[in-house]
Amino acid sequence: MALYQGGVDLLIADVMMPTMDGFTMVKEMRAAGFEQPVLMLTAKTTITDKTTGFTSGADDYLTKPVDLAELKLRVAALLRRAKINSAR
Repeated sequence: MALYQGGVDLLIADVMMPTMDGFTMVKEMRAAGFEQPVLMLTAKTTITDKTTGFTSGADDYLTKPVDLAELKLRVAALLRRAKINSAR
């Protein structure tokens, strides 16, 4: 996983991925001690899905279809809160 190699400032994850769902991935990532900001980007829109996303360790949750301007704003905000320079 790229996280173990370093250089990952922020992770954008979908819930529905082929090998492992995004909820499980984020939960395992947090359990392993990774603190990078995580934005869940998914078509799953119910409050139950959002609750699962946040309780699994996501820092933000955005549903599809995505407005690219909003995505950029959310990424910038997450990086700012994590004190990571967005120029990287």
